[in-house]
Amino acid sequence: EEGEMAEADQSNTNCCWYQFTNTPYQMTGSWKDFKSKKNNFLKGCKWSPDGTCLLSCSDDNRMRVYNLPSEIMQWNFSNLTEMRSVVDVDVGETIYDYCWYSEMSSSEVESCLFLTSSRDHPIQCWNAFTGELKCTYRPINHVDEVEAPHCVCFRTDGSKIYSGFKKVVRIFDTACPGRKSQVFRVGVPGIISCVASSPTETGVYAAGSFSRTICLCSESMTGPLAVMGGHIGGVTHIKFSPDGTKLFSGGRKDPYINCWDLRMSTTHLGQYQRTVTTNQRIYFDIDSTGQYLMSGNQDGFVTVWDLSQPQHCEGDGVSPAPVLHYQAHEDAVNGVSFNPFIPVTATSSGQRHYDDVVSTMFPGNDSSESETETADCSEDNSIRLWWNGPNFCDT
Repeated sequence: EEGEMAEADQSNTNCCWYQFTNTPYQMTGSWKDFKSKKNNFLKGCKWSPDGTCLLSCSDDNRMRVYNLPSEIMQWNFSNLTEMRSVVDVDVGETIYDYCWYSEMSSSEVESCLFLTSSRDHPIQCWNAFTGELKCTYRPINHVDEVEAPHCVCFRTDGSKIYSGFKKVVRIFDTACPGRKSQVFRVGVPGIISCVASSPTETGVYAAGSFSRTICLCSESMTGPLAVMGGHIGGVTHIKFSPDGTKLFSGGRKDPYINCWDLRMSTTHLGQYQRTVTTNQRIYFDIDSTGQYLMSGNQDGFVTVWDLSQPQHCEGDGVSPAPVLHYQAHEDAVNGVSFNPFIPVTATSSGQRHYDDVVSTMFPGNDSSESETETADCSEDNSIRLWWNGPNFCDT
């Protein structure tokens, strides 16, 4: 009986009662942390699995951890101030990818970890409480040098680490830091740019490539289970639905998020239109119930779709209408993340403005062309938290 009660409590806890009938209310955010350098744009943000911390990555090669404001947990929304990072890690080089430990819980300090992959560095595992480097996983190439992966991901149970390289995925045992790893040829060309672990099938993962293809793989097999194509640009982000039956994928310079049904020989179910006009990775996310899909856009807007609504058939060229489309930032929204336990979403923004680079390298360049290019650009490097629950005034 106690077990049934605990299960029921957990079920209720997982129900976030997200509502998207009205424009979300901006509760707080972080701006000052990203003014350390010019054009310090973010590279996404991710809520921790327990929903208590937010992890961000920015162009100054730093990882920042934010605590969920205690006022939100106390339903006191009127006294919120700007968020400041509680942990600030200088990774040292350009950060390619990052992720939380999949079993992370703030009540278990030893589980509060995250990974980073950065240029000329091994995979680094950091303590999210202290910012200390816990250990490293060293991918060694054919000339006995460390080769940095382009993407990293924990297996759903946290026991393995998937990392993407050119044509191969290396799998490390989380409990055994060092250079020992398994190498799997995934059967698609190009650089493996993103990887995701199935939430329901142990040892099954998906890998996206800059060659515009996606493969579904298993640790128990040498070749791919399935290969999917159809993207206009290189794939930059993939994510399983919570029930593991669908896979969503998005690419660079690609206006669509594709949805694949993994139960029907990877049938293409449909596509969701967004605005992505550059090579920047624009994240999307799915809430813990699997009902809502949310994506950033290059124009500063956030788009939300209801996945419970009927999807269009493959080839009809129609994208389902979003349930909400609102402006969240003054610059590209590159990161979106659903909190798994309360109806609060996080968004991050910014992109590289090349006019700033030109003016820095050539101070005397006053060309009218450069001024024209920046006339419609507004630099906004920030994180913002949004209330997406019942009417804010009623709380």
